[in-house]
Amino acid sequence: MLQLTGKSNYISMKTKHNNLWNASVDFVATPDLLLQPKFAVRSALIFWLEHQLYKKADIGANRMVTDSITKVINSKTTSYSERHDNLTDLLKRKVFKDVF
Repeated sequence: MLQLTGKSNYISMKTKHNNLWNASVDFVATPDLLLQPKFAVRSALIFWLEHQLYKKADIGANRMVTDSITKVINSKTTSYSERHDNLTDLLKRKVFKDVF
């Protein structure tokens, strides 16, 4: 979902995760926990909330919105088009049928 680098980011993830989910998980001592889907999704969710990306997403599912979210996540990526195509495909398959 999102790659964490640097010890400070693992410390931050540990603190934020454990506060949000009232848990005691140590991502510093066991960083590979973030490879598990449950924790990978939670890490992405924390990023989404911290950067208030839901506000951008609530505008709609057009290319401008997708690009504005991608810019926050990884402005230097070359995958802007691919990311929008992925969203379009998910919407077409009604993966988010209860959201839109």
